[in-house]
Amino acid sequence: MVYKFNKKSNKKRPLIIAVCLACPVAGACVYFLAGLLPCIVCTAGGFYISYSIWKMLNRLESTRVETFTESCTAYTSGGERLVFEYKNITHAGLVKGGPNDGQIFIYDENADKILQLPPVFVDFESLKQEISENTPWKTYELEPDETITAHLKKLVAPNS
Repeated sequence: MVYKFNKKSNKKRPLIIAVCLACPVAGACVYFLAGLLPCIVCTAGGFYISYSIWKMLNRLESTRVETFTESCTAYTSGGERLVFEYKNITHAGLVKGGPNDGQIFIYDENADKILQLPPVFVDFESLKQEISENTPWKTYELEPDETITAHLKKLVAPNS
């Protein structure tokens, strides 16, 4: 099944869109302060900034997780494709407490790769159910300032 990023979960999306619109307008307002040539340069810069922000927002919103019978694949905002075979996953679960509260994570100790999934995906409960059925699922209670990565380091290498 495919779980896509839920655009409604991004509370800052309207602000980001407003900034994208404001950048070229601010550049055009330079005309009243400095004349035509600086106005053209600043407006072009405003469009470039808007384009960069918009591209970053689209990359974030294009993240998705695909689950299969033997594996799951995550396509990250950085364009990375992470494949986790269920048989190789050594730790998986739901994080309670800490800065990662409410996230799902899966960790492949042999390949030393981790995937953290915040609750921003459409049908997050089904994703949680599907992963829990195929992995060694546990709920991890963290300290208020502890991350899941730090907690896993203690589990994997308790003497370090």
